[in-house]
Amino acid sequence: MLGLLGLVGVVALLFMGISAMAICPWLLSLSPMFGFIGFAGYGGLYVVSRAHVYSSRTITRATLVSACAALLLSGRASAGERQEIDPQRVGSESVSGTATASAGDKAEIASSPRTKQQALFDRINLAEAWQVTKGDPKVLIGVIDNGFDFYHPDLKGQLVPGYYYPGAYHAQDFQGIAHGTMVASIMVAKGDGPDAMVGLAPQCRVLTASQGTLEHALVKLQQRVFKDNPNASMADLQKEMLKHGKEMSEFGREWVRFQLENAADAIRYLVDHGVKVINFSGGLKRSLCPFPDVWRKLEDAFAYAAQKNVIIVLGAGNDAVQWEDYPGHSDTVIVVGATWLNDTRWEMQFKPTPGMEVKQGSNFGKRLTVMAPSENLLVCVPHEQRFYTVDDGPMGSMEMKEQFKGQHDVRPVGATSCAAPVVSSLVALIYSIRPGLDAKSVVEIVKKGCDDIGEKGYDIYTGYGRVNFGKSIKLAQEWGESPYQEDHSASAGAATPVNLSASYNAETSDAVSMGTKDHPNNLSEFPTGEQVFAGVQFSVQGVIQLGDIYPNLVEGIQVGTRCRRLHLLHGTAGWTTDGAPCAVITLHYADGSTAELVIKYGEHLRDWWNWNAKEPTELDPGTEVAWWGENDFARARKCRLRVYRSTFANPKPDVAIETIDYGKQNPPCNPFMLGLSIE
Repeated sequence: MLGLLGLVGVVALLFMGISAMAICPWLLSLSPMFGFIGFAGYGGLYVVSRAHVYSSRTITRATLVSACAALLLSGRASAGERQEIDPQRVGSESVSGTATASAGDKAEIASSPRTKQQALFDRINLAEAWQVTKGDPKVLIGVIDNGFDFYHPDLKGQLVPGYYYPGAYHAQDFQGIAHGTMVASIMVAKGDGPDAMVGLAPQCRVLTASQGTLEHALVKLQQRVFKDNPNASMADLQKEMLKHGKEMSEFGREWVRFQLENAADAIRYLVDHGVKVINFSGGLKRSLCPFPDVWRKLEDAFAYAAQKNVIIVLGAGNDAVQWEDYPGHSDTVIVVGATWLNDTRWEMQFKPTPGMEVKQGSNFGKRLTVMAPSENLLVCVPHEQRFYTVDDGPMGSMEMKEQFKGQHDVRPVGATSCAAPVVSSLVALIYSIRPGLDAKSVVEIVKKGCDDIGEKGYDIYTGYGRVNFGKSIKLAQEWGESPYQEDHSASAGAATPVNLSASYNAETSDAVSMGTKDHPNNLSEFPTGEQVFAGVQFSVQGVIQLGDIYPNLVEGIQVGTRCRRLHLLHGTAGWTTDGAPCAVITLHYADGSTAELVIKYGEHLRDWWNWNAKEPTELDPGTEVAWWGENDFARARKCRLRVYRSTFANPKPDVAIETIDYGKQNPPCNPFMLGLSIE
């Protein structure tokens, strides 16, 4: 994104996106959820990205936080190919009145809601899926979003009111309900009649979690500046914001905590009330959240959902950059990117003002799971004129650029906000025919059912490919007791930490690989106790260090039970050739046999000092960066630290592991282990 203007230490300006906001006040109208959150106190940029879905005509709820501004998509259509639309082909149904349409009826047919949906339906092979199922009312989809139009004719009876963020204003106006209404309609609009749109899982239902908003200090300040001076410049707005730096910073902190803490509570509410999948059309990024306790609460909620066999679907975000540290575990969290209808990854550049070029696109990375189309999507919008007039509210009065034109609209670019509910719909359809499947199997079905649209096989730009509803439903019908299900049936959230107290040989405050314990290059800022890292529960009370002043082998780490998988929270000081053994875990079984799990550099970990930001980021699919952090020594050298979570399959899951040994394998590397969990 263009980024934002953040207040560093209350006065300094971290910049980018505010320039566009100052030039065009309507640019504040972006995201109804988190927007782009920037504030100070940490001297850095903290962002929780939300997908951007409105055309340049639209004013939506501005949730830009503590000096951040986001740009609206221009609404340009793809330059790529367009499919020819057959107005009579809508899933397994015909549009009423079109089968015998005369030439005089063609204009009416072309403007019908169903016709506008046909290109999407064809691209994702919806007709084949609908021959089997259109959903089941018992399958609930949880949706966390700004608000909802419960009485929209296409949604009435489809949306079940559920959780409301406490302490928030839940305004019934366009700003307060447009985004959630749009997202819900993609999934469950019931399609009653030729003038109605139909969702992708129209016989399922949505249980809502409404975010609402706080009294928005930043938006009100921005409104006041441009009301007093319609010709105000970026510099004018910046000067005014500097006058209110402390207020803006405090509001930014309040907003981040409000949104993320309530998101965690909403996830637990939805899980406890029976949803099978939760749609969260926003990007969440750990390294840009400044509150360890808040992020930990969010991770705990994701782990709780995984433990209860609930899938969470996230939008990848719309910055056209690489993101990795989403919450949860890839076994039960689906991260969705956006494509044009011609199966190319959504990315675009436009000039909102002369001399300013903005690049937006679907985020990518090794956590990206699948892609879905989000171009020219028909959606439901607030359905009455009353929603389009705002004299006052949590964000003050706002002149609506978007006028009431009817119950539907076509979003030229829906971004990842609209791609996510496409995939949530597919998950709901799979559960409709196979309600007993475990969450990990459903995620695997979604991945295996994709059409490959990028490099052959998995790639970080298009994931496993673009979803194919027909193929996935067929896979779900045939899915049985496969090796995948056998190896992965337990949830990552159900992992049990192993007590390493008797094996720790160092404290987190002791130096790592410095020839002495008394050096500031340590793990003193690493969170200890019961914590969730990369979707797995660990108990961290110290460190097992190898090499340097410590032994090269620690033997007899007690386990004493059977398990299918082992989760290792670990790192290394020093580097070697990619693929070279760095450490080895030796498993000692109750039947007297042994097995080895080799930890390889470049696959399961890299040097814990992230010296080179351009180094390869490809790791083993079972490995993720579990923690980014600092210590005083690294901070002074402007370097970040990292610890990894690696998951290994147990070669003998039916035999108890009595003990394990942890040994160093390569002289340049000094490995360390913080935690071990079994599943």
